[in-house]
Amino acid sequence: MAAQAILPSNPHDPTGQDRRERGAINDFDRRLAKVRALYIGLLGRIPYNVVTVNAEVYQYQLTPEMLQMQLDDVGAQVDRILLEYDGRDLWFTEAYVQPAYQQGTAQQLANLSVQSTAYAASRPTLDALLTSRPYQTRLAFLKLRLQGSLQGFTAGVRTNMSQILSDGLAAGKGVRDVARQLTEQTGIESRKALRIARTEIPGALRAARMAEADQAKTDLGILTKEMHMSALSPVTRPHHRARHAHLYTTQEQREWWDSGGNRYNCKCSTVSILVDEKGNPLTPGIIDRAKAMLAKNPPPAQKV
Repeated sequence: MAAQAILPSNPHDPTGQDRRERGAINDFDRRLAKVRALYIGLLGRIPYNVVTVNAEVYQYQLTPEMLQMQLDDVGAQVDRILLEYDGRDLWFTEAYVQPAYQQGTAQQLANLSVQSTAYAASRPTLDALLTSRPYQTRLAFLKLRLQGSLQGFTAGVRTNMSQILSDGLAAGKGVRDVARQLTEQTGIESRKALRIARTEIPGALRAARMAEADQAKTDLGILTKEMHMSALSPVTRPHHRARHAHLYTTQEQREWWDSGGNRYNCKCSTVSILVDEKGNPLTPGIIDRAKAMLAKNPPPAQKV
């Protein structure tokens, strides 16, 4: 009889990435504060006259061509702030996403090793797994996708902040009014960054676990299914909670996370369970243990 799979220790945060997510969010906020300061600093350097007819109007002494040149310069600085490379990788990848991916791989190594002696023999150490070609290939694709995602976010920040500044100058808005709008937009960009952190970091851990499960099947013929582990907290979406302790294939899990916005701000995870050729768990008791977590962490009472 195979040993049972390893369940997450924290039912409210089964990926265990809350602290890492908060670190990334704080990092984003620090960088966005610098971005805001750049645009407000540019605004403060533009000379203007104030005229009053029916209302107070600011006349900025700057041609569109000169403004565009200065916006391009600020935009280049924004790229350096939000797309900073730490060594060869983006700061967000290097400091937050790659460690989560590696942690997920380490968790899966431990999880499958206790269930399968064949798997344990094939992956004697974590270093051997992390330096293997399949792992390095998966990690390279993850980095490439994250680079495109963060470049898109950064381009959006530049566009939105530049448009607010340009429109404010063209409309003759006051300096304080334009600065306030820039600050408000920074808050909007911060919320977007929060979603990136809360999506990509736990998503990387989940992806690593499932990818290694697939690799174990390819290399060794080990059959597994993914037991969904919902984040059993008061804010968990009901349809996420409803999947808890149910078994799915890795493909079914990926399709579910890719549909209906399920992957965004999701703290759920999965645990790979060894199954027979019919898809039945080799250690059925693990399902009961996972179901018991539901009773210990009930959903919030419905308001009447």
